[in-house]
Amino acid sequence: MKNISWAIEMSDISVKRGGREVLQIQSFNLEKNEAVAIIGPNGSGKSTFLLVASLLLKPTTGKISYLGKPIVSSNRTFFRRMTGVAFQDPLLLDRSILENLKIALKLKRPDLKDREGIASFWLRKLRIQHLANVSPHQLSGGELQRASLARVFAVQPDVVFLDEPFSAIDEFDRPSLSGDVKDLIAESNVASLIVTHNVAEAVILANRLIVMSDGGIAQQGSVAEVLANPASSAVAKLLGYSVFSVEDFTRVFSCNPPDENISKVAVPDNAIDIVLNSDGIGVIVRLEVSTNGVVALIDVGNQQFHSEIAIAEVLSSDLAKGNRVEVSVDQSRIVWLCK
Repeated sequence: MKNISWAIEMSDISVKRGGREVLQIQSFNLEKNEAVAIIGPNGSGKSTFLLVASLLLKPTTGKISYLGKPIVSSNRTFFRRMTGVAFQDPLLLDRSILENLKIALKLKRPDLKDREGIASFWLRKLRIQHLANVSPHQLSGGELQRASLARVFAVQPDVVFLDEPFSAIDEFDRPSLSGDVKDLIAESNVASLIVTHNVAEAVILANRLIVMSDGGIAQQGSVAEVLANPASSAVAKLLGYSVFSVEDFTRVFSCNPPDENISKVAVPDNAIDIVLNSDGIGVIVRLEVSTNGVVALIDVGNQQFHSEIAIAEVLSSDLAKGNRVEVSVDQSRIVWLCK
């Protein structure tokens, strides 16, 4: 008996453009109520994957099923009505925000009667009820995205697709909106597929993480599993690790790899600790802003490492470019790689 716990099943998917294959997915399943994040560099196929999964783009070859039913030409529109999609640039009509939601409800849920009441409820839910009669061109980036998300969830979709939903939003509103979206996904009991370039957003929003490279899946698993155990140096770099040859790393820190097949070492920012010391082996090359505080770029024996530092520590210790520091590594946090 076919397993209908899957919201979406995809197999042998290929998308070709201009004779070049830009997406190749052997298999992908999205469970009901599951949240999956997709990360990868520009051009890796993330958005193409989302467009195919949301039935907005027909693959060159391959099969897709929704809730155990194969997608064919005759039912494609029916199943598309079960989805809600929010893009990086909100696509809103030149009508009031309330009208935008009512039109979406009419198109996707013609069975619903009180469209104005439902639309008003979701505007309140996204905290933009005061903008109900305002046109999209009068809104800020954050307000536009809240309106777009209100429209997505108002139609009560079975599957939600979010393509870089927070990238155009300023740093002050992004944490609040990402928290709201997490709550909406949980409360709405929907399956969700989220494309992002921000690892922190993937951690907040998703249960499972897919890392894409060159149009295919380079690694997938639970968010915690993938972040703790990147499968290759390429994946590690995408996840924010600094990657070094095993020779360079062991020379600086005088530690031994677990076996002779190790060729690379992936080091997260939080594995490197620094303390001001005029006789230290490291030199601060640059201080950079990060989502958690400040990251110091440290030069140690012609190798450069990142070290995550709390803002309070930066202020209290007066760390600055050119300072010498003692450098230590938490070996329990590093990842030894064979490739």
